Amino acid sequence: MNKTFLLAVVAAFGITGIASAQNADTRIDATPSDLTFRGGIVLPIDDNLREASDFFGAIGVDYEFKTQLIKGSTTYMSADWYFKGSNGSNGNVFPIAINQRFWGSKGSPFWSEGRSYFFIGGGVAIIDVASKSSTKFMLRGGIGTEIGPNIIAEATLTLSDRSSTDVRANAVGIFLGYRF
Repeated sequence: MNKTFLLAVVAAFGITGIASAQNADTRIDATPSDLTFRGGIVLPIDDNLREASDFFGAIGVDYEFKTQLIKGSTTYMSADWYFKGSNGSNGNVFPIAINQRFWGSKGSPFWSEGRSYFFIGGGVAIIDVASKSSTKFMLRGGIGTEIGPNIIAEATLTLSDRSSTDVRANAVGIFLGYRF
């Protein structure tokens, strides 16, 4: 009797699971959204940062918030990694900021389909260039344009306070990105 009851319960759960999997409304959409992945190069404008490297590779991600701080613009968080090598040794900067993007009209100066924009933000920069890392206040800003429906090009300026090792995260960056 117990085996029959257990078999009936397992069969009921199995049939329920198969039936719910057939319903299109219950599928999970795992497509990333509100994200932009960026890659590019960063040119230091701080002499002490330039001593670590004349240019850095850079990767970054932006996450767009659903709620906007300023009407008619976009609020998003950005996190970047400026690196001089892939091994993670001293020579890294990690700017993390809350930004506000202000859109121009459709039809960028370079491509007729995209929109241009400028942005400004503030946060912290983790500066790991000498033997000791520091977290300092930082501002960033820049301009960008939509090249296609999901592709952007951006130029950025990052300015920070001086770290305990006398290095600022002051740099100019050029990025290409893909927006989901």
